[in-house]
Amino acid sequence: MDAVPQRFTHAQMAARVARDLPEGAYVNLGIGLPTFVANYRPADREIILPWPEVERAVMILTASNVAVTGWEAWVKYPDGRFGRAVDESALEMAPATIANDEGWRAFVQRAQRDVLRTIEAENGRWALAPDLEGGVPHFRLFTPGNTPDAD
Repeated sequence: MDAVPQRFTHAQMAARVARDLPEGAYVNLGIGLPTFVANYRPADREIILPWPEVERAVMILTASNVAVTGWEAWVKYPDGRFGRAVDESALEMAPATIANDEGWRAFVQRAQRDVLRTIEAENGRWALAPDLEGGVPHFRLFTPGNTPDAD
């Protein structure tokens, strides 16, 4: 008798993928199952994307009805180090909150506009900044349940 293959739920598959991703891996973020992988990432791993991939990720997540509520600026140096990109002129967006009279979809779309506007401004600031050891700006995105206070 043939063994019946085990069937996995989307949540089980996403958890397995997140667990098996090697440290520092780049992942092609798509619509559907890949958007769930971020929910199951190990707590000691951050999801940090460079420009313009972060812009695409925000748009994909918004299209999937996931609110991107804020972000932090990070920098990746030529030697592979990552660090927080905080200086006196750095922009960052604190996580947005939903208004009492606002529907979820309207909130998701408002959050998208605010996130993209402020990320574009920060990216522009980096383009005008003096060379910071050859660092490249990257951005950590926040979604509900993945905010600085939740980490």
